[in-house]
Amino acid sequence: MFSLASHEEGLEQLKALAIEQGDSFLYGLAAKRSERRESREAWETLGKKAMELKKFTHAMRAFRKADQPELVKAAEEAFKEVVSVDKA
Repeated sequence: MFSLASHEEGLEQLKALAIEQGDSFLYGLAAKRSERRESREAWETLGKKAMELKKFTHAMRAFRKADQPELVKAAEEAFKEVVSVDKA
């Protein structure tokens, strides 16, 4: 909606909300439509928040966008632990 109206302030609010909620999908959509360039730091911050919230697939995506292979691996390991516990 904000992207159709070229409402940069609204897109920035969506990006901030996405970071707060650890939502890489929402952040990616808002960043794609925004005139402001997305930063590796923002993706890394989002990934760390996603880890806190145990949203490991969002964390993996964010860390990939941030070009942080070590953090991607940590998120993958955390995800594997959750999946293996659920199977037991």
